[in-house]
Amino acid sequence: MKAITNYIAAIITATMIFTSVAFFIISSLRQIELSNYALNTMVEISDRARERLSISYVIRNQTIIITLVNTGSTDVTLKHAIVIDQNLTVYKLDVNYTTITMGSVTNLELPLPVPPDQLYTVKLTTTRGNVFDVLSSMIKPIDIYVFVNETSIQTNQRFEIKLVIRNNLHTTLTIKSGDIDISFINHVTGENISTYFTGEKVFPNKPIEIQPSQQVIYVFVYEYSGGLTAGTPVDIDVFVHALTIRLEDVYSSITSIYCFETS
Repeated sequence: MKAITNYIAAIITATMIFTSVAFFIISSLRQIELSNYALNTMVEISDRARERLSISYVIRNQTIIITLVNTGSTDVTLKHAIVIDQNLTVYKLDVNYTTITMGSVTNLELPLPVPPDQLYTVKLTTTRGNVFDVLSSMIKPIDIYVFVNETSIQTNQRFEIKLVIRNNLHTTLTIKSGDIDISFINHVTGENISTYFTGEKVFPNKPIEIQPSQQVIYVFVYEYSGGLTAGTPVDIDVFVHALTIRLEDVYSSITSIYCFETS
């Protein structure tokens, strides 16, 4: 009888020891799991905070060209582009998980599902959960200033359009005069009236390098061939395409309104 009691006591003791050891192991594993989760969460939050994008855009022919400069301290991978129109209809556009490496410039060319004047907002989401607003984050990589030397013009008269182009990036840009597009649009009707103006000359006509925070001046000479009603406001649309030293495309645009007096 005593042997049976001792045997039962030994089983109970062994069970208690096994249970204690198992509980300790499970608790330790759980603690490690929680610690790893907390560490991963902290790393994820830290990485998310390190994502920085400088964003600008131009819209041409129902396409939005978004220029993204990674100014943060980690690579950024885009997940979706979200377009919302003025009726609050949401469109999700594929960006193919585009990755912008640190310090690099990347362009997205996305077809707009609605006319530009019906856009409410455009947002970019990243795989880490950040959301960047495209339309309100207008820090242009290139500033463009437009000056016209003569707004009172006669048929067959020449005039000059002077462009001051400033490099806002932290890298050298190369611009060719052939990569600067100037269009003339009737501000009232929206009609393209570029045929009224003939480009005669451009100075300089060779590729120009622009250092960071520096600017260059281009002068375009046009001849007016007639067709405007006196006092017609004209949109001068300027579109600039430049290359970084790493051959990355950079775009910028501006519209200036001038009222030409004709005779």
